[in-house]
Amino acid sequence: LILPVYALEDIVTELSENTMILGKDDGAVTVTFDPALLPEGLAVGDAVRVTYDGEIAGADPEEITAVEIVKIGA
Repeated sequence: LILPVYALEDIVTELSENTMILGKDDGAVTVTFDPALLPEGLAVGDAVRVTYDGEIAGADPEEITAVEIVKIGA
């Protein structure tokens, strides 16, 4: 069984309790998440890999729902 993996890597440009924005301008994506998924010490300017459910809401900016968040750099 092969399951598709949907992931996005970018820089955190805004961060709140249960949402973050990755990237800037036209490439920005809003990520909603369960606060339990947030890596300890994550801050604006850090690079992350967000695995999501494969659905993209048509909002502006686009919106995804995270199933995993991994800090990959600062």
